[in-house]
Amino acid sequence: MIALIIPLAFMPCVIWLIIFYRTKMFRPGPKSLLLRTFIIGMFSVLPVLLFGKLILGDISMLEPASSMGVSAFRKYILVFFGVGLVEETAKFVSVKLSTSRSHYIQEPLDGIIYAAAAGLGFAAVENVLYIGQYGMQVVLLRGFLSNLAHAIFPIYWGFLIGYAALKNWKIPFFLFIGLLISATAHALFDHFLFEGMIMEFGLLCLLIVVSAIVIIKTAKKMSPYRDNIAQLIGECHICKNRNPASYPHCTNCGTHLNDHNRQIFCGKCGEETNEKAKFCNSCGSYLLKTNEI
Repeated sequence: MIALIIPLAFMPCVIWLIIFYRTKMFRPGPKSLLLRTFIIGMFSVLPVLLFGKLILGDISMLEPASSMGVSAFRKYILVFFGVGLVEETAKFVSVKLSTSRSHYIQEPLDGIIYAAAAGLGFAAVENVLYIGQYGMQVVLLRGFLSNLAHAIFPIYWGFLIGYAALKNWKIPFFLFIGLLISATAHALFDHFLFEGMIMEFGLLCLLIVVSAIVIIKTAKKMSPYRDNIAQLIGECHICKNRNPASYPHCTNCGTHLNDHNRQIFCGKCGEETNEKAKFCNSCGSYLLKTNEI
């Protein structure tokens, strides 16, 4: 049973992690750092369970406030501090621990991706706990909704971490504002869901998704590397025509192209390189084999 639970719990989080990683096509960081952030995010569940329990006390997040004899507002405040703020702080600490000696957070997209990685690592362990308590069917809802939410909540402060790195600022005050926004969104998400406030929950989900799309698009526009990207170009050994490296045949003479019978060049500066190169040695452009620039 355990051999089935763990892959099932981790699968949706890994899928979302790949999707977020692919948003940074300009200059992606090392996968090892992304994995390390994901793993540290997994272990952050342990202190969260401890501090969350201390703050919530006998209040169950999963039950409506009316059934526990407390006001909805009081329960929300407890959920904000015991769930939203504690969990988002744990993700923030996970990113700082993972990237403290790294120079790979250079722009807002970096902060967003590593923040999402920490959130998804956290969500993966939560999936295991929920499956153990409620059964495997819970993954269907959590995989699409809650796991994505755990990746989106931290991007508010993740964007600001990258922005501070881009501007070479120290940890600014507004970074804590981003953390409060993430905690508020997280607490409202849980509060509306478990109080059965369907309309409010739906509107919040829409707002969160739209704001995430806007933030990611803004981060892409702000990237200093957005114009520093090039397509790999392959030269046909028969007619010397240059084609995108992803093309299997020459567009001029129809010759089949492979790694052994063509030279490879940077599509921006024309410098000769090879298909395994990630960056051009001459102009520093990030090299893509695909024609989707």
